[in-house]
Order: sequence, then C-alpha cells, then structure tokens
Amino acid sequence: MASYRSLFLAALESAAAVTAIVGQRIYGLHAASTGLPYIIISVLSHEHSPHLRGVSELDHARMRCDLYGEDFNQLVTLEAAVRAAIQGAATFQAQYVFGFELYEDDTKLYHLVLEFSLWHDN
Repeated sequence: MASYRSLFLAALESAAAVTAIVGQRIYGLHAASTGLPYIIISVLSHEHSPHLRGVSELDHARMRCDLYGEDFNQLVTLEAAVRAAIQGAATFQAQYVFGFELYEDDTKLYHLVLEFSLWHDN
C-alpha cells in the first residue's frame, strides 16, 4: 500500500508543468536545498473512513502544499500546475480545499499555501 505522501509526491513529480518550474525541488516537511522556487508537502491528517461495520478500505487524508519563490507571478503559475496535477491524479481522488498567500519578510520569499482533501481506495 502506497502512502499518501508518496502518491502525492508522484503526482507532482510526473507533472511536466510542475517540474518545468521547480525541477526536482519537491520536499517533505522542509527544504533540503536552497534553489528556488520549491515545494514542501506535508500530511495534515490521515484516517480510515469508518462505517457501521467497522472501518472501510477508503482512506482520507488532508495534504498541504507550500510553494516558495522570489517571483510571485511564477508561483501563481506553479499553483495552477500543482492544482491540475493533484486534481487530475489517476491514483487518488482529490479536492482543493483552500489556499492563501503570504510574503515572508525575513526570507524575502513569497509563500503560497494549498490544502487538499484526498481519498484513496486500498
């Protein structure tokens, strides 16, 4: 059984529109490189869907995708590419939940946050 993190990561790494902007700079929990722009993914929650007879094979996860870069317009383009890659993934169903935009004064980087709900039938 593949983890949500690995399925999510595979969907991003296989999307040409995403890798055209970030290359291989897609990380879990923290950035391992200083190259820009980059993406950090994290699992916010993961649960099996319960029903009256126990727990189903349907898994649900909330995933967060943080986009960092110096060019805001480039991040907006990256946001669209990430949303298309995740919502079009063949290995799970996904829904975009919300997002917001930040500017980090200490690093001088733009930061876009995207959150998704994912479902996968084991």
